[in-house]
Amino acid sequence: RGLPFQSFPGTVAMTQIIKELKAAHDGCDRAEKYGISEQVVQRVRGSGGRFLTRCNTTHRWTQVSDHQARERVAMGFRNLTRRRKAKKMKAGADSDSNDGGG
Repeated sequence: RGLPFQSFPGTVAMTQIIKELKAAHDGCDRAEKYGISEQVVQRVRGSGGRFLTRCNTTHRWTQVSDHQARERVAMGFRNLTRRRKAKKMKAGADSDSNDGGG
């Protein structure tokens, strides 16, 4: 979680998979979304990727459970939706300010 981790190669790869499956994910019910999130976890792990967390006391990285990994993927889908909505709103606001013609 956080800005420095967004550029990690594994995070970039996971985000790319999420982008590929976003349209299918958006058109699903909750149970199907769960399955798509599990697919992303399996694709990441199948390619040698891991889902890690850093221990606050030892500062060592450890792998998270499948459940925690799926939750992270689900958050990735939600964040992508939020970023796209924010981008649309900003583009709309920018075009509105350009229409002032003053």
